Amino acid sequence: MKYKGWIVCFCIAVLVCFSACNRNPDENEAYFSQINTLIQNETFDIAKVEAGKIALFTRDLELIKEIPFDAYDNTVPLNYIRKKHPVLYFVTGGSVDDEQGILFINDADNQIFDGIHTIDRIGGNSYAYSTRH
Repeated sequence: MKYKGWIVCFCIAVLVCFSACNRNPDENEAYFSQINTLIQNETFDIAKVEAGKIALFTRDLELIKEIPFDAYDNTVPLNYIRKKHPVLYFVTGGSVDDEQGILFINDADNQIFDGIHTIDRIGGNSYAYSTRH
């Protein structure tokens, strides 16, 4: 009987992880965009989104500021936000020295991407891109 209980728990855990990983990226982008709007002009190195607030930190993890944020959604995978002016990296996963997520370029320089639908780095400073939807 205990064996069946463990199997059920394992299946539920797999389903929860699978649904979180397969969340629509557009939904994440809208949520991250809301956060980006609040913090893009702030001075910080790392940010963490928590229930009711966005905490901004220095590189040494010293708290700089807390910004009220009532739209916190714990179902959106977000490890932390890293700022490398003018880009905010919303890190949703990774390992060792690799990461994945969504980035926002908070500068007029992002006009270089106007008209591009997808872009993938293929090596060095070269990228494959497409304007097709």
